[in-house]
Amino acid sequence: MFSSQLLAYGLDMQLMVPAMKLLLNVIDNKTQRISLLSNQNYGYRMFKDFSEFLVKYGQLLVEYFTSSNASKSGKESKIKLVLLYWRVLNKFLSSRLVNFSVFSLFGD
Repeated sequence: MFSSQLLAYGLDMQLMVPAMKLLLNVIDNKTQRISLLSNQNYGYRMFKDFSEFLVKYGQLLVEYFTSSNASKSGKESKIKLVLLYWRVLNKFLSSRLVNFSVFSLFGD
């Protein structure tokens, strides 16, 4: 929903660190605030939205770190975003939002 707005400020540490931590908490679901029943499609919708954002944000980070325009000190300050991105991606892929065996039903 807000992925395009977040991507506009994708390298702003003050915005993206709390946003990525929020995404990590939603995906982790330790407090069990989100109950995903097997007969509902909320998990699949969340998976689709989160995966679209994570792919675009990963591409943004790769473009930033491969560009020659950014200074070395600027890149070093953004390492925290990369580490947080990998934590979110790891938790996302190991979460129980979807059952991976049904991807063939959706053509993925």
